[in-house]
Amino acid sequence: MRRLLPQGIAVLLVGDGEYGSVEVLRQLEAWPWAYVLRQKTSTHVCLAHASVWRDFGSWIQRAGQSRWLGQGYLTEKDIYPVNLLIHWAIGEEEPWCLAIGARTIRAGLRPLVDRKDRRDLSIFQIGLRFLERQSINDLSVQILLCSYR
Repeated sequence: MRRLLPQGIAVLLVGDGEYGSVEVLRQLEAWPWAYVLRQKTSTHVCLAHASVWRDFGSWIQRAGQSRWLGQGYLTEKDIYPVNLLIHWAIGEEEPWCLAIGARTIRAGLRPLVDRKDRRDLSIFQIGLRFLERQSINDLSVQILLCSYR
């Protein structure tokens, strides 16, 4: 698929669990593509400020909850740095566990698409709305993956 895209185009890959392996994340970083990829609830994660590995799905208990976990690591085996978000929509059987890029927020651009006094949007919505804003205004977008090593 990558070979079919024009040179230098910004790509945001949104994928389900089959695309969420650390091997895929490393490849996306090498290209460099931004991403939001679903993970299994049983995938072990560790937050950047902690030393305990837990099942990704254990951070929330019931539908209707969301939790931004921030910087962390995927899998005890591979230890790969990502941003972590978990969301359990009402009506769903289990939560969505997402490894996400937060470049718009880190770059201080969140106020362009979200409230200035508090954050109302998810990390995914902030990134998506920022990309839409840039496109509508015919502005370029440079998306790079960041390593926290």
